[in-house]
Amino acid sequence: RGNFMKVKEEVKLRRAQDIDQSLLSVVPDIYNLRFLIHECRNLTHTPCSPITVVRMGSTIKSTQICEDSQNPQYDEEIEFVQYLSQREIAKEVVKVEVLNTLRIDEAALIGEFKFVVMTAFGGAPIGWEEPAYAANNMCRAVFRKWAMLTHPQEKPKNIKGFVNFSMSVLQSGQSLTRTPYINPIRLDVMQNVMRPSEINAQYKKLCFRIYSLEELPIMDNPRDYDERLSTLFRAAHCDPQIRVSFLGESCSTAVHFATYNPAINTDLIFNIEVPSVATLVVVEVFDFDAQGMEQEHIATHHIPLSSISYMSQDDNGFDPMFGPSMIPLYGAPRDLYQHTEKNQLARLNTGEAPGIFYRGRLFMEIHTKPSYSVGLFSSSEPTPLKYVKDSKRALKRDKYILVFGLMNTSRILP
Repeated sequence: RGNFMKVKEEVKLRRAQDIDQSLLSVVPDIYNLRFLIHECRNLTHTPCSPITVVRMGSTIKSTQICEDSQNPQYDEEIEFVQYLSQREIAKEVVKVEVLNTLRIDEAALIGEFKFVVMTAFGGAPIGWEEPAYAANNMCRAVFRKWAMLTHPQEKPKNIKGFVNFSMSVLQSGQSLTRTPYINPIRLDVMQNVMRPSEINAQYKKLCFRIYSLEELPIMDNPRDYDERLSTLFRAAHCDPQIRVSFLGESCSTAVHFATYNPAINTDLIFNIEVPSVATLVVVEVFDFDAQGMEQEHIATHHIPLSSISYMSQDDNGFDPMFGPSMIPLYGAPRDLYQHTEKNQLARLNTGEAPGIFYRGRLFMEIHTKPSYSVGLFSSSEPTPLKYVKDSKRALKRDKYILVFGLMNTSRILP
């Protein structure tokens, strides 16, 4: 009931934001509607060779078939040409369908999403819109939008996957001057998802159990601190804190002062809708600055959900799970504070560029459990002592022999 009321409030909000159609022109003109189908994600059919179809009136156009993939990548453009007035084109209904070419008849439909072109006119969109990038103000566009797929014959409607597309409405003589760049992590948020008015939302709790960090590097130059201050408060020149980000939500652990090997023992819990549009979990390790300056990244690690889960209609699928296990952290050199090119090398710690130097390791676990709460939110709580004790078995140390074989060499200069 709570979820249904939330959807009704969202529908009211969309209606309140509708633009005044009397402001739209009634003079017919040639309009080009360009759709760029980027990708689909988390399609429920297995096996699956999907094709994406766009219907507008009696015109039907499609992408190429992507063989054997539940997450197909298209990046294909579909164009419709209409001779209508601005007011008429705004009312046109667009249907985006994703079909499984390995099946026939009604069973081939994985899911669909319907919307009106007015969405691109900035008045009644679902979520956020980027401004128009065109030669004049008559062009309207949305970029990298996610649409939630449902099956029309299902009651209640369940999520069948997501399709990502861009759409531009161009009048005759117009052309896009540039397409804005949007960070992929910013795209994978619930605010960027177009939803049907009625949806049977299912929620689960995704728990990131953070046990400890080990072998962190020196983050502060000891020369920058007074000797007495360094002795009392800076026995170790690192104050680590962990932040996990997923679906646009972030949750952090407490700060552990003056340690390179903190025992954290904290659960970071995300209440999420499944299946989720996001495929990437961002784990960031910071060095807290007590002087109020901007926190400095120690390292950043990305966890693809596809590597720890599997989407399926049958019982062969499983929710995200991992560990308990060690995750090595890589970034800039460990003595970064001594480098003159510190600002350039810091990009290796923020995830903007692949890290190449060992920065420590993170001991953690990921698991999923049912949720009876509605909405996307995050929270943190101490890890139960029972699980902390059980995790020690995963830290058993064994001796290994590393064998390196040099097969041949060539072009050796004297």
